[in-house]
Amino acid sequence: MQNVELNGLVQEFLPGENGKLRSVGRRLDRLTFARDAVILGRHAPRTLPLVVHPLDGPRLKIERAVEHFDNLDREIRAYRARDSYGAVVDYDPPTYRVTVRVRVSENPPPRLGILVGDTVHNLRSALDHLAWQLVSAGGGTPGAGTEFPVFWDGKKYKTSGVGKVQGASPAAMNLLAGLQPYRAASVQTHALYMLHHLDIVDKHRLLNLGVGLLQADDLYKVVQGTCTHLAHGVSSFRPVEDGAILFLISDASGADMHAPLTFPSK
Repeated sequence: MQNVELNGLVQEFLPGENGKLRSVGRRLDRLTFARDAVILGRHAPRTLPLVVHPLDGPRLKIERAVEHFDNLDREIRAYRARDSYGAVVDYDPPTYRVTVRVRVSENPPPRLGILVGDTVHNLRSALDHLAWQLVSAGGGTPGAGTEFPVFWDGKKYKTSGVGKVQGASPAAMNLLAGLQPYRAASVQTHALYMLHHLDIVDKHRLLNLGVGLLQADDLYKVVQGTCTHLAHGVSSFRPVEDGAILFLISDASGADMHAPLTFPSK
């Protein structure tokens, strides 16, 4: 990125008369911050009667995550409805080679990454709210270092993770220890690991929606009404790019090829 372009982005976001952060600041100026409370309006009453259940925070965060996910689902459905991807079959008679490739006419909109990030962040935040309440319920004093521990290394969990919920009851500590990704057979497919990792990525850059589960029906050869099986369908979790090869098969008979393919999204 050129310096001029970078400087323009900096000026766009940093505080200034027309900067985006300045605009947000004007809105925040309408609120009054009092320790852990945010009071609507400048002239707030001296006392703010507020009675909530200890688990209202985690529950409301999850509800908000569901709202984001519902929006995400609607926009994914709209993207799929535009027939943005499919497959083409190429047959080369001289070599008897059949090539089946992915065709992507429209990449997923970047906005989908924002909605994924919003969903992930609220779910991760719900866990941190829960950790706060577990420490408080156990008689401890939650603070800035309190958070729901997510560790894929058992030794690091004992040295660093336990301290994040210091003060929680022994029962809660045992429960949290049993949920850790390091106990799973595959860390990278563990739900807590994926949630924690995606939340960290989303804090620093746009999530790139370029990976999906590809499925394809089996490939057959049809000759005078007789159907012969050639290859099993594809099922893999990998990047899907325009032009990627799904099948590559040589058939010496030179018969016409027939490949009914479908790509259901997962």
